[in-house]
Amino acid sequence: MNERKDCWKPQEDSLLAEVILEHIRSGSTQLAAFEEVGERLARTAAACGFRWNAVVRHSYLAAIKQAKLDRKAMKQAKHPRPIRLARTQPGGWSLERADTVIEQIRAYLIRSDELVRQLKEMEDELDAKNRRIHELEEQLMLAGTGGPADSTLTEDFKKMLKLLERARLSGLLTDNFEQSQIS
Repeated sequence: MNERKDCWKPQEDSLLAEVILEHIRSGSTQLAAFEEVGERLARTAAACGFRWNAVVRHSYLAAIKQAKLDRKAMKQAKHPRPIRLARTQPGGWSLERADTVIEQIRAYLIRSDELVRQLKEMEDELDAKNRRIHELEEQLMLAGTGGPADSTLTEDFKKMLKLLERARLSGLLTDNFEQSQIS
């Protein structure tokens, strides 16, 4: 009897299981796993899904359970749960899941070290910007803004205003000229 061309080989079943378990561990979907295996084996995602659910999955129930536990552990490591206290007796408290608490403390210490490093970088950046502001203020002072030359400009401006006022009083400036200057 001739063997069917589309029958599944043991290596293909193993690859199917391996890829699906990896997707479960990483939090991805089984559909994405079926599509990946389908591309690698030149089969459709539907064929891979059918093979997984009808034949292969039953042989890997323990591995699936472990992959889900691994995914949960990785998720908890990334986002630790808050510490819970349980009341053991009136006035007494005990910590639940000491290993979880220890992992949370480690995660907080790592995060606090990172925050301290970032704070140091920001302080250094602030110091550099303050030095730059001071340099620019000195340049402005040397250029005459806010210094002795500034008072000379103010005196010249006052003299010009006095001349304009005299011209207006003597009738040299008309109302039309004043209106064009205002607008």
